Amino acid sequence: MNQAVFNNAWVGHVHVVTKRIDNQRDPANRHVRPSTTTGRAAGHGGETWVSCLLLAARVSCLLLAARWCCGDGEAAASGLSSVVALGASIICNKIPGLAPRQRIICQSRPDAIIVIGEGAQMGINECQFQFKTGRWNCSALGERTVFGKELKVGSKEAAFTYAIIAAGVAHAITAACTQGNLSDCSCDQEKQGFYSKGQGWKWGGCSADISYGLGFSKVFIDAREVKQNARTLMNLHNNEVGRKVLEKNMRLECKCHGVSGSCTTKTCWTTLPKFRELGYILKEKYAHAVHVEPVKASRHKRPKFLKVKKPYSYRKPMDTDLVYVDKSPNYCEADHATGSVGTQGRVCNKTVMQQISGCDLMCCGRGYNTHQYSRVWQCNCKFLWCCYVKCNTCSERTEVYTCNKSVRFKELLCTLYRGWITQPSHRSPGLTMSPNDGASYSFCTPIPNGPLSATDLVLLSSRESPVGLG
Repeated sequence: MNQAVFNNAWVGHVHVVTKRIDNQRDPANRHVRPSTTTGRAAGHGGETWVSCLLLAARVSCLLLAARWCCGDGEAAASGLSSVVALGASIICNKIPGLAPRQRIICQSRPDAIIVIGEGAQMGINECQFQFKTGRWNCSALGERTVFGKELKVGSKEAAFTYAIIAAGVAHAITAACTQGNLSDCSCDQEKQGFYSKGQGWKWGGCSADISYGLGFSKVFIDAREVKQNARTLMNLHNNEVGRKVLEKNMRLECKCHGVSGSCTTKTCWTTLPKFRELGYILKEKYAHAVHVEPVKASRHKRPKFLKVKKPYSYRKPMDTDLVYVDKSPNYCEADHATGSVGTQGRVCNKTVMQQISGCDLMCCGRGYNTHQYSRVWQCNCKFLWCCYVKCNTCSERTEVYTCNKSVRFKELLCTLYRGWITQPSHRSPGLTMSPNDGASYSFCTPIPNGPLSATDLVLLSSRESPVGLG
């Protein structure tokens, strides 16, 4: 295969793949089967990201094929340069939400962008595991957290999210280097062959190059924080906390060498910790996150640093603390602005009262539904001579509890409706509730009429129009 043939084949392949991606994004193409998101929450732009990863994988395969057919000479290098430039440009332009600096990194390192995506998803998966029994369960993060989507509220939950994703990217990059999956990094050679002072062993094996992984994560993840405000300072701080937790929990593994199992010499190397361990550590830090506020040099200047939010205190938070600038919402109701999907339909634990997974707290006082399931199977089977198997029939009855839907809005409408009838003085311009339209509010239970309070009017103004409720 010569260079011209390879380039022509590559251009045709890219054209087909990118056309498929555009068709998936266009809702008019109903005949196109949408790509699946294995283990990820689907959201707008999610199929694009998965397709980009598949395209990046094909790029890597084609590059390897080019090296095999063309050799490692100058002709192969010149032939690959156009392929790399074309492939990287297409991949990086298809990934939504990349900051300019991130796009440059993506174009120069298309092989690393796949690993970055895997690390970010590893962080999101760990977040969903750690908060699976809470009102907020990370389900609103979807696939685009690192690449454009973020929690709008600078809460404790946002602090955990940024820390775990930064740690996930650093972990994935370091692992890829150790496995030889990235071109410009490998094992950490800095201490190779040196003896540890006073420990009786020497460095050997393949130590994880954690410095490279941390540095790559810092350059790429922190590149999104271009604004000079309190939220940027918060995000950068929490990114660093995630990376520090990874660095601090690197493990040392050793192997003995000698005759008949004796440990005449011992070589040791550093390895990555299990990512689940980092999740537990960051969850503990989340529970003790520090509320902070920005400090400005003057009234109109950008914030210089964050301090603990206490009167007359300018103490900075520790560099190992997760920090937040906004108090967390209760996450009872679905709200895209806060990243809350609500708790309606969530499974809760009826027997646990004081924990957040208990039905009383999880369902926010709305009550819960009980679903009963029965399972019947053959059990206690025995072989009898001769020749058949005798079994008993076993059954099990289980109950699953799920939170009710929100009724607060309907209750508010009923209160306003009764107030409209009994208290004409409370009517205000723009309130379209008709006093004779009883059919529209048939769900209202007859209770004693009362005046329409100012609180009810304020709540109504913050809600959507009561259309389609029944």
